[in-house]
Order: sequence, then structure tokens, then C-alpha cells
Amino acid sequence: MRDPINSEKFSGCPDDRYAKAFAVSPDAIAVSDMETGCYLDVNTSFERLLGYKREEIIGHTSITLGIWADPNDRSRLMEGLRTQGSVENFLAVARRSDGGLRTCNLAGSVVETEGRLCVVLVVRDLTEQLATERALTKTAERYAKLFQSSPDAIAVTEMETGRLLEFNEGFQRIFGYERAMLSGKTTAELRLWADPRDREALVETLKEIGVIREAEFAMRRGDGRAMTILMSGEIIEFNGVMCLLSVVRDVTEQRQGERREAELKEQLQRVQKLEALGTLAGGVAHDFNNILTAILAYTEFTLMDPGDAESVQENLREVRKAALRARDLVKQILAFSRHQKLERVPIDLRVPVREALVLLRSSLPSTIEIEDSYPSEPVVVVADPGQIHQVVMNLGTNAAHAIKGNPGRLSVRIEPVRRTEVASAGYSGRGEGQQRVVISVADTGCGMDEDTLKRIFEPFFTTKGHGEGTGLGLSVVHGIVHAHGGSIEVHSALGKGSEFRVTLPLRDGMPAGGEARVDDMPRGTGERILVIDDEDSICELARRFLLRLGYRVSTYTNPVDALESFVADAPPFDLVLTDFTMPHLTGVDVARRVTERYPNLPVLMMSGYTGAWTQDRLKKVGVVHLINKPLTLMGLAEAVRDGLLGRHRLP
Repeated sequence: MRDPINSEKFSGCPDDRYAKAFAVSPDAIAVSDMETGCYLDVNTSFERLLGYKREEIIGHTSITLGIWADPNDRSRLMEGLRTQGSVENFLAVARRSDGGLRTCNLAGSVVETEGRLCVVLVVRDLTEQLATERALTKTAERYAKLFQSSPDAIAVTEMETGRLLEFNEGFQRIFGYERAMLSGKTTAELRLWADPRDREALVETLKEIGVIREAEFAMRRGDGRAMTILMSGEIIEFNGVMCLLSVVRDVTEQRQGERREAELKEQLQRVQKLEALGTLAGGVAHDFNNILTAILAYTEFTLMDPGDAESVQENLREVRKAALRARDLVKQILAFSRHQKLERVPIDLRVPVREALVLLRSSLPSTIEIEDSYPSEPVVVVADPGQIHQVVMNLGTNAAHAIKGNPGRLSVRIEPVRRTEVASAGYSGRGEGQQRVVISVADTGCGMDEDTLKRIFEPFFTTKGHGEGTGLGLSVVHGIVHAHGGSIEVHSALGKGSEFRVTLPLRDGMPAGGEARVDDMPRGTGERILVIDDEDSICELARRFLLRLGYRVSTYTNPVDALESFVADAPPFDLVLTDFTMPHLTGVDVARRVTERYPNLPVLMMSGYTGAWTQDRLKKVGVVHLINKPLTLMGLAEAVRDGLLGRHRLP
């Protein structure tokens, strides 16, 4: 066996450049004797890779150092070198001096140096790279599983074209397509969007902010059925193309369930309203007869003694008082029975409570005394006044039933508080610590036992006899109160009466709206107004009102004749004031025809009852303001001025 080549002599290559490359190479390089396998030279990277110092390696073989995790790998390497003279991409596992294993890629070649055959071996450590690749592969597999197994629809589409590049099984299931029918198609070709403009708006939004979260859209399934979805998405780059990664959740059944629940609640409230109105009918008729008696009597007094100015003034004041009482009574009957959407605005809580007591006084037996107590300042809450009115009416009629025709007392109080106690019936307040207000409705009736208290808010539970009620009143009250962020407590005992305490959050500030003072009444400057009403008295009333305010007025009792007064070149009027219900043409017909010819001409409508015509529907036909009858000078003055100034009062 030959002596090992002197390492110093071997390292001194004829060209120093190669020696420098050998020394600084990031790959491990070793030179060994072909015949003996002894290492002749190694670079620093080789030392670092295997954890040995240079002097521990030179003169030793890879076998004696135990470098090969599998000795068979060396045999295969040497066989390749003998037969081919070189090898590439030879994977093997090396063992370090500390026992650690490293996966390496080897490239070797046989060279002759100083008459001896040597092996130059270049070793690249792939351990971290392979670990990273395995981690990435596992991550990709994990995300692929999540992508495919998600119950939501996930898709990648081109931003500009909407072409589907990738999608999961959830997408196929939710939209009802097979994979072959979706691949390469655009959402427009598939007609997925119920309104294609929604996608255009979505793309514009994404270009501005880059992301959306749970935006609701209307879409279509493959069979044409409508669906409601929530979409979250963001912009990504996919194969060099700007794309939208979207996650879609089908909420069609959820929205349908919500609508059904809302409809059911509304039906329950209607049934309860009908029940309450039936109770009120006799009392309202009685109260109206009292009002008419006062009007007729004081009118006759005036006619009997027209020369006594002071007496006439006093009589007219009493007539006006009775008329206002009748107006308020009609207003509350309509508010109580009207079918309209919930509208929560800042209100003075005292107003709907007082208005409800007007109806209760008309309907309850005279044997029941009504007491009320309110703060001197406005009590502002955010609420729907009609529903607050309904709560007081329901609790009042419930109290009257508990008194059962006996002499008794109904007490209604409004009391601002800072914190409520836990309700005895199991319903607790929300927003503890927030300033709140309590509407207390107490009676001296028969009271309730504990078993009844536990069930009083259940729909259709009632202690009334057959034909006396549906048992929906208190369940409706409970739903309204909690929808307003409040709570309801009940305190009762057999033979000691009951007290219902409705707690609502208070709001700082003043209630919305409010009436202007008479001395602030707006006046005209000669503007031209057309008044249309089939009642001569209403036309004359409006004419006198508006003339006194400084307007020029033309009146018509026939809407057909009124519309003929318009000319083609320019509108002869600055504003149109029309009644809602008229023969030949309705007020809606008038509004349509006027605004078709003159879109900017304001149309105001007067009505005592609009039926199914909501404010939203009236706005669409050109009506900018609805004035409720009976007319008042202040209300008419404000409505006309707002109309002329372009201030629309319909929401």
C-alpha cells in the first residue's frame, strides 16, 4: 500500500485560484486516495459539516470515522466512480462526530494527482432544505384538505374576467354544479350573480381597500333558484395573475327563517291589536259622543248669544278643546292599528304614555280610577312611539281584566333610575350601570300566584276565560321591550294586585322633531299655491290659512279641472297641495301627473288616512310631505315652507 500523500504538498495546487476556491467553498469538499480511501485534504466546510477538526480527518477513512450511516452507500458510490469515473446527485446520509445525521447530495470525480488516482468529493448539506420542503408539503397538504373539506364555498377567480381558476367541493355543492361545468368558466357565463352590477361594485371595493368581510349578496344556483350569501374575500396573486380569493357562505335558509320569525311576530301583534281594539270600541264610541256633545252644545250657545263677544270666545275655546281631543283620539286609534315598520327615533317617553292613557280612559269602566305621574322634564329614549303606545295599552287592558269590574285603581308612573334589580319573573335588565327609565303600571286587581308569574310571558298562555282573549298581549309586550334593549319585571301576589316595571335605556339630548312656537310660524312672499280637495270646506279653510300667511292661492274641488290649469311651457304654481282621497283622480294620480311634467315641483298631500300607502311609496310618486288631517295652521305653514325650500320630510 502506498503512503498517504502529504496534505501540504497536495493542497499546493499549481493554480492558487483553485486552492482559494477549495478553501472558501460553502460546499464540503474532500480529496481521498482512490485505493486506500484515506483523506488527503478537506476544506473548512467539510469540517463544519461533520464536526471534526482537520487533523482528526486527514489520514483516516470514512469507514474508520463512521461517517456513512449506511456503509452500503459508500460501496455504491465507489462502484459508480470505478465504472463511470464520476457520479452526480448521489443522495446519502452522513453521521457527524456527535452522532447527528445529515442528508447530503454528493458529486464525485476520479482525478490523477502526482501519479495517484484520487477521489474529489463535493458534498452539499440538504438537511434543512429537505426539512423545509417536507414542512411546506405538509402545510400544502393540510391547506388543500381544509380547502376541499370546508363546508363553505372557496374559489379563486380572475379579478378582471371573473374566470374560475380553482374551487372546492363546497363551491360545487352550494351552487349546484359539477366540476367539469365550472372549470374555465366565468361567473358571468354561469350567471351566478343575481345582479351583475354587484360584482362590479365588489371589484371596485377590493381595488380600493383590498379586502371585504361578510358582505351580503343575492346570487343564483345552477338550477336558477335564488340564494343569499355572505362573502369574504381578498386580492391575491395566483400564477402571476391578480385574483380574488373568496369564501362564500349560503345563508338563504337563515334569512328565510329570520323573515318567517319576523312575520310570525307581526301576526301575533296584529291578533293582539285586534283583541285590544275590540275592547276599546265601546269606550271610544262613548268618548266621541261626549266630545260631539260638547261641540254641539257650545256651538248652540254661540248661536243663541252671538252678541256677547266674551261668551263667544269662551265657547270657541271649548269647541277647539273638544276638537283637539277628538283629533288625538283618532290619531291614537290609527297609530295603534296601523301596519308599519319599526321606526326607532329619540322621543319624549311621556308623549306615547300619555296618549295611550287617553284611549284607556275612554275604554275602561268608570269604576277604575287612573293615576299618572311623570317627570317635569322630557324623558328621552330611542324607541318606536307606536310600540311604546302598544306596551302601555296592553298592560292597561291587562290590569283592567285583573280588577274584574270591581272598583279599583290603575297607576302609571315614569321614573328615571340608574340601575334595575333582577326581575322576579326571571328577566334581567341589560346595560347594568347605564342610566335608565322605568314605566311602572300597577293595579289593585286580583294578583297572581308564583306558577302564573312563571308563565305570563309565554305566547297563548292566559288566565282569561273562553272568548275573553288570546293570551298574546304580555308575550307581545315582552318582545317589544327586549327589542328596544330593555327588560320587564313583575311583582305580584294573590289578592294584592300586580306591578309591571318596564325598563328602557335613557338617551341624552332632546327628542326628535318638536312643534314650533306660533310666533315662529313661517310666512310666504307671494308664492303661488294650487289647493285640490273635493271638500269645499277644506278648500276654503286652506285658502284662508294660506292667504293669511302671504301666499297666492288657487283652489279646485275637481282634480281633473285642477290639472288642466297647468300649461306646457312653465308651471303656473310653485307648490301643489292635494287631498289623498278624491273622486275621478286620487291624490297619488295628481302627484304622478304633476311630477311627470314638472319633476322639481313639490307636491304635498293631505289625508286623514292613507291606508296601505306608506311614506316610502308616497315618496316614489313625488310626494315630499304628508300632512295629517285635521289641519292646523302651524302644521300647514311648516309643511308649505319646507316644500318650497326643498326640504323633504318623508324618509
